[in-house]
Amino acid sequence: MSISDLFPAIWKDLPDPRLHGTSSDVSALIELSEHDWRKILGKHLCDSSEPWQDVLAADALRVLSLAPNGPFDQPPLKGATAQVIAGLFDEIRQSLCRPLVVLYDCVRPAGKTFRPGKRWLLVLPSGGVSLVWALRPQNQLKTCYFLGCVGVQQIKERWKRAVRYYVQEFGQFNPQTQQYCLPDVKCHREKEVLGQGDEYRYNFRFVTPTEWGFAGSTPGSPWSPPRSSWMREDG
Repeated sequence: MSISDLFPAIWKDLPDPRLHGTSSDVSALIELSEHDWRKILGKHLCDSSEPWQDVLAADALRVLSLAPNGPFDQPPLKGATAQVIAGLFDEIRQSLCRPLVVLYDCVRPAGKTFRPGKRWLLVLPSGGVSLVWALRPQNQLKTCYFLGCVGVQQIKERWKRAVRYYVQEFGQFNPQTQQYCLPDVKCHREKEVLGQGDEYRYNFRFVTPTEWGFAGSTPGSPWSPPRSSWMREDG
């Protein structure tokens, strides 16, 4: 097996969060490049402060942590790589099936021009987070990580802590009610991207607001922490 047999890893027939609630049956495709795999592995999966060992195959992670730069097409890294990528795919698939996704647009300085982009932010059942760049002809998985505030939670509660964090990140705070609410079209954020300057984010869309804990789907709907488990009691 050569490195071209592993990368890019392509995941097909995934629910497209942009089409949720419509009659369209068009599916999404997500690609993971070798470059982004190396970044995710070295920066996050091998970071002992992020509890990936609770989510992905612990033995495979240990093998990869001993050689985070590869070669990934040689045993035992070959099998460990395939195993961990399959685990990430399952997490992403579950998030898109729920879906627990925020869509947003952004512009980021790129030289003397601004490069617009569309992003999908996924909260995973483990409480981890994935960021997908919505591109053509395929979408690209750019990173997966655990927020520092999430890892200390009980395993089954981690996804709820990630939900709270991103409601505070992308929602609107109502000073009169002292609650976070579903954002309107005017809501925007500026966030510093390490080594790349400020990124202007806007057009936030919580794909299924009630799954996030909002009382409704209209802007201004108040938020409260979700009480259900990831695996719903009725399902």
